[in-house]
Amino acid sequence: MGVFYEEIPESLIRWIREQRMFWVATAPLSGQMHINVSPKGGDYFGVVDSRTFWYMELTGSGCETLAHLYEPGNGRITIMLSAFDGPPKIVRLWGKGHAMENGTKEFADFAEKHKIEAIPGTRSIIVVNIHQVGSSCGFSVPYYDFKGHRSILNDHFKQKQAKFEAGNEKESMPRYWAHKNAWSMDGLASSKIGLETGKAFSIAPIKKMVGPLAPLNNQRFKGGVPIQQVILIALLSVILGVLMTLHGPFLLLVCIGGIYATFLTWALLQERITTTPFECEPSLVSSSSSRPAAPDTEYFKFPIFLNTIQSLLAFISGTLYLLAMATTSSGPLLLPSSHALAPLLLVAITQTLSSPFGYASLAHVDYLTFVLAKSCKLLPVMFLHVLLYQKRYPFSKYLIVFAVTAGVAIFTLYHPPKVGKVSTKNAQNSSLYGLALLGISLGFDGLTNTTQDHIFGSPKRYGRVTAPQMMAATNLLSCVLMTTYLLITPHVPLDYFFSSLSSGSTSVDSNTTHELASAVAFLQRHPRVLYDVLGFCVAGAIGQLFIFATLNRFGSLVLVTVTVTRKMLTMVLSVVWYGKSLTLGQWAGVGLVFGGIGTEAWIQRQEKLDKERKKHELEKKSD
Repeated sequence: MGVFYEEIPESLIRWIREQRMFWVATAPLSGQMHINVSPKGGDYFGVVDSRTFWYMELTGSGCETLAHLYEPGNGRITIMLSAFDGPPKIVRLWGKGHAMENGTKEFADFAEKHKIEAIPGTRSIIVVNIHQVGSSCGFSVPYYDFKGHRSILNDHFKQKQAKFEAGNEKESMPRYWAHKNAWSMDGLASSKIGLETGKAFSIAPIKKMVGPLAPLNNQRFKGGVPIQQVILIALLSVILGVLMTLHGPFLLLVCIGGIYATFLTWALLQERITTTPFECEPSLVSSSSSRPAAPDTEYFKFPIFLNTIQSLLAFISGTLYLLAMATTSSGPLLLPSSHALAPLLLVAITQTLSSPFGYASLAHVDYLTFVLAKSCKLLPVMFLHVLLYQKRYPFSKYLIVFAVTAGVAIFTLYHPPKVGKVSTKNAQNSSLYGLALLGISLGFDGLTNTTQDHIFGSPKRYGRVTAPQMMAATNLLSCVLMTTYLLITPHVPLDYFFSSLSSGSTSVDSNTTHELASAVAFLQRHPRVLYDVLGFCVAGAIGQLFIFATLNRFGSLVLVTVTVTRKMLTMVLSVVWYGKSLTLGQWAGVGLVFGGIGTEAWIQRQEKLDKERKKHELEKKSD
């Protein structure tokens, strides 16, 4: 007869500690995925108190339990123990599991507190917070005689650790976790250390399923709203926005919703496109790639090709928007004056150059660092305003710049250290190089925004350029520039040029000089990435419509507020969607950055209100 308890009775605690094996069951949230049951043996478990059970999770080829515990909104776990001698009994412990991976401070603190000695191959400690206990008869469970625990697994990882300590870095546990434990069989993110190590060293994950249900590049099941639906919603929002131009508040809601939907989608697809390893034949991987790919993986690294498609779609959507909003008195469609062509061309050039440096940095820094740094555009904008136009700022704005800079620095410094020998000098140099690339990208961003402000602020010189005109014109120019680059570079002898500068010691990556052909070949090898590329470009093009519509109708202050909160949500969504985690120091850095940007937006709002009040007072006096 079954009996249930809210916690483990003392009599069962003693019985549990006497058992020599147990089973662990977990399941993903999706009904399309697979339930997992794992047998556990050895003296590697215990009971902390009547509501807490723990066990040491040893390394194996599978890693389903961690994936299910890490899945947002999941964490369900069941422990089952059964008597094979003596009185029959089955005990089940239901609860929520919490994983502490080996190499983290949390793991070390728990092991020290409870006097747990980790053995070679220990992957994590799983703590089960129990909310229900069940005891049943077990009358049909057969008798078995216990002969002893198998030592094969322990011996294997002892040998592996000995090889690693002798200097063979390929035998490190983080590399093993990266290859076999980074993803579950359903494509859910599993070992966090494995994921980080795999990204740092471009270690391809092992294939765990075959047949039509096998996930493709660990991307089959992601849950949430499908990308196609989000883009469809954004398209409908554009139509709705045009139809509701006479209703300001409704249009603002549509614009905000459109910016969020399109650019959150855009950010998720950007991270997926640039960080997903794709399996290929070893001969297809370029040895001179900026990302140190493993022998059987390659990455999508064609930023000019990607941005050309996005610029073309943005030009088309911007032109359609201009045509829809055009009136008989609206003047020239694209440019109000030919004098605006030169500064708009500068915007197109800087906009075109910024993106490749940003994408290149993703080979050396993680996506969260990338997003946070890209949120700090006010730094180069202020610097260039001071340098080029001798503009002066109040002291408060310099404090904001300091806070934002400190936030980025803290976020980078408090990045979780790699385990084993992952945190090497080369890895640190790689991160610094990535930050340098990000800095160059931000510099171009700053020049882009500064020039745009100059164009908008000089109507007598350049004519009154509207935001939609800016969007259409700059994207057209960018598309022409990048298309020219893609078509010309295969015929330019860059190899000869660089070798002449370096006495023949430098070669140029064929993916750089033949980016168009390389990108097309990549899409032919991995056709499924085409959907992500098109989704990314469509989301970016439509997102620009919402941005320029917001700028044109509601001003830069509203736009800054919306984009700042959108970037915050991008970081949060990246953490949740891809199963990442931030340290306390990193959260402090995030707080400094967005706190500084938010303060800047508040100051701008106060300045605008003061100007409007003074203007109103002057109008009263004149009356």
